[in-house]
Amino acid sequence: MEIGKKLSGGSRRDFFRVAGRYGMSSTLLAAGGFGGAMSLANLAQAAESTYEKRFSKEPKHTLKFGASGFNTRNLLIERAGAIEFARDLEERTDGEIRIEFIGDNQICGQLSCVEKTQQGIVDIYAASTQNSAGGAPYLNVLDYAYMFPSRAAQYHFFYSPESQRILRDPLEKRHGLKFLFTHCELRGLQMGSTFADKPTVTKLEELFGTKNRVTGTQLGRIAMQLLMRRPEITGFISVAPPANMYDFTFLAPCPSSGLIINGTADRVAPPNDTRLLVEKLHEQKGITITHSEIEGAAHFFEDPHMDDMIGQVDGYVRRRLTETTR
Repeated sequence: MEIGKKLSGGSRRDFFRVAGRYGMSSTLLAAGGFGGAMSLANLAQAAESTYEKRFSKEPKHTLKFGASGFNTRNLLIERAGAIEFARDLEERTDGEIRIEFIGDNQICGQLSCVEKTQQGIVDIYAASTQNSAGGAPYLNVLDYAYMFPSRAAQYHFFYSPESQRILRDPLEKRHGLKFLFTHCELRGLQMGSTFADKPTVTKLEELFGTKNRVTGTQLGRIAMQLLMRRPEITGFISVAPPANMYDFTFLAPCPSSGLIINGTADRVAPPNDTRLLVEKLHEQKGITITHSEIEGAAHFFEDPHMDDMIGQVDGYVRRRLTETTR
């Protein structure tokens, strides 16, 4: 439910007016407590009550909470637990700890929150484990396919004492991070039309021999490394490759043709670094590297650039499916 729809009789501008008076953290904490629609008056009253409660005493500790892409719009749609965790922490410590919630990529993004937490710029962060694995590779253990058959299995693991030994202790020892909370959102495999009448895939063996497209920050780079070892891979698509963060020299020589897309306004993976990567690949013979830059697009291709990016990927895939060369 979008904030404009949840806020009956008001708009997002009204929401920010309330936040301007009582602070974004107090307003978000108040809004997060509503289960359904709320009026502007109810929100303002709840925000005022939350503000007075939070600032009734001077805290011993104020912690900065960098929530990457979470904001007033999507936190009320995807209940990631960030706001609930912050509220619970403040209530359990009776105001001794105060949380300064900073979302919407204002202080850190999906790829940078983990490093800024390690550097002490923020105290707590919320981002996906896969994106965080760039600064804390041990988190990749949570993304192995089919390790968790369901969300219930995930919750069982995270609440099990064994998770302390298997996950939390090694994560703190290796990367200086404490694993505090999660909302256990499983990643899915999107199967093609040939699987329409087949049973749900539950084993890796059932994917043997199929053609797959692997995406994601860490998994995408790993998939490109497979190009060097798997001759049956005949092409690749890389969207906004973080050439400034990771070493892509393993692509020399690159055995397959591919498409690389990036935005000219990308501040996570700067365009110049992507161009240098493409230039290096262009030096190789026998393959064709198609490079497309989308004017004005940032790293996540927010609207109106998403349709353009998807259209270019769709066109490239359709063209390659008619070709027999690498």
